[in-house]
Amino acid sequence: MEAALKLIVFFALPSITTGQLTLYMSQNETQKLFGFNAEVVYVLRDQLMPAALSALVTLNSSYNEHILHWRNDYHDKQVGYAIDFTVTPSDGIETPVKMNTTLTGVIPSQNSAFSMTFNCTGQHAAVDVGVRLTLSNWLHQNSTSFRLTRRKLCTVVGVTSGDPAAITNQDSPPDVFVSGEKLRTPTRLPKPSSTEIFYVAVGIASTIIILVAAIIFILYVRTRRQTLLHNDRPSVIGSSNHGSSHLRLDGNKHSSLLSLPSSRRGTLSSYSQPPHTQDVRVTLQSLTISRKSVSIGETLLEGVFGKLQQGAVYVQDESEECYERKVLIKTVSDEASEEQIQSLMADGSMLKGLTHQCINPIIAACLGDTPLLIYPSCDLGNLKALLTRSNRISQSVPVLNTQQLVSMAMQVVKGLHYLHRKHLIHKDIATRNCCVDEEFNVKVTDNALSRDLFPDDYVHLHDGELIPVKWMAFETLTDGKYMYETDIWSFGVLLWELITLGQQPYSDVDPSDMSSYLYSGCRLLQPVNCPDELFAVMAYCWAVHSCDRPSLPQILACLQEFYTTLSAFV
Repeated sequence: MEAALKLIVFFALPSITTGQLTLYMSQNETQKLFGFNAEVVYVLRDQLMPAALSALVTLNSSYNEHILHWRNDYHDKQVGYAIDFTVTPSDGIETPVKMNTTLTGVIPSQNSAFSMTFNCTGQHAAVDVGVRLTLSNWLHQNSTSFRLTRRKLCTVVGVTSGDPAAITNQDSPPDVFVSGEKLRTPTRLPKPSSTEIFYVAVGIASTIIILVAAIIFILYVRTRRQTLLHNDRPSVIGSSNHGSSHLRLDGNKHSSLLSLPSSRRGTLSSYSQPPHTQDVRVTLQSLTISRKSVSIGETLLEGVFGKLQQGAVYVQDESEECYERKVLIKTVSDEASEEQIQSLMADGSMLKGLTHQCINPIIAACLGDTPLLIYPSCDLGNLKALLTRSNRISQSVPVLNTQQLVSMAMQVVKGLHYLHRKHLIHKDIATRNCCVDEEFNVKVTDNALSRDLFPDDYVHLHDGELIPVKWMAFETLTDGKYMYETDIWSFGVLLWELITLGQQPYSDVDPSDMSSYLYSGCRLLQPVNCPDELFAVMAYCWAVHSCDRPSLPQILACLQEFYTTLSAFV
């Protein structure tokens, strides 16, 4: 299981200038952590950067060596340093901590790397490591302190996922190292046996053979990719299918973009939907009810040809007593074309038969010239519409607080995780495709009518298809790929929508430039008043490489931890 390791780094800097210290994280380091090209500056010539110092940075389980760069720009004054470590619990990481420098010395006058290696032992889920760096000039005694915070994700050895014992065992006393001298001996892991080494070697050899075979197979099928793509892909939901500047962690909003191959500049892949092999009315036949049992009420949202309406269905129970059940109804106008009707029913049938507290599937249908798709009622309606109304601070809509928004995000994650367990990819995760009940419970639903009700969220391709470009993952924009991780990218944009109360992502970016914009390392900025913990989740969802994005259980664990923290202050 993945667990959290929090690293706190303390520095003491003389208040009377002893030099001109610069401390920062290089572009290479931020590229490894976030997938962005940027520098994070913590101290610039003795000037502290509060935003960077207060930011929470997460180090994943494969990231052990953390590298910062430092220098003393005032060559006439030497600045001495001494480093002390405190580890709690004592066997959480390998000690002493490996460094590329000595525990005491002088800050270099030339730009130099300052690295610390944190190797988890796999014995504890949470380990606090205090690293105190005391900077001094022998002519001055006073000092000023500041700190950096890091969260290290670790793999707990020998504990199954979800075991609470792995994250609550913090009873061991700390080991303390002062100037490199250990005051208490930590527990060491046993060395692997020769049998274990043999099996590891066999496993590595087998993996190499499998990789070689996979590469040969990929080369073979590349020329047939267009014809095999739909057959090899998992089942998907939705069609195959604006403000912020780009993100730089040092706060600069005007950095130049990287050069981009011409094949990727200003282009969008084709996302043509396969033709329907049969009338989708056949798929919905088992849900058919009489139109006489349906009462249509107020129209909540209306597009060019589609409508989302409140309504009621009259149901007869086992005792043959009739009662009224409130529902949501998706339908089209009389002027809708047959293609638009088929699209409504195809999109609406994708969640048919699914049952989960965070999913809102179709439950009934009236089939005819003007079909009615019927869903369980959600009294507060569409999530995006609710966020937009809340942003206007009207008396009829309550103002949503951060705790409520985090709770909504957690419910979306649970619904999406259920779909993935069913081997389904949603492909259009966004607030417009969620609904909210009177207790602020959020349910993920299909994208039937979304392209008509929210036209600003979709872009026309040359073949007439509408796709949600600004919610799509990088690999989807460039190669047309859909996988479970593309839903995770889209969830990061949904979380940004929640925190901004329904603002349009990338409002200042032309849709045709999105692929080059993302390729250059640009992302959505951290919203105003957005906690660092939530923005860290968003940023990891937008990693360029899909394998670097967090899993849904990891996202849920982070959101749950932050929600619990918020609850302590309410």
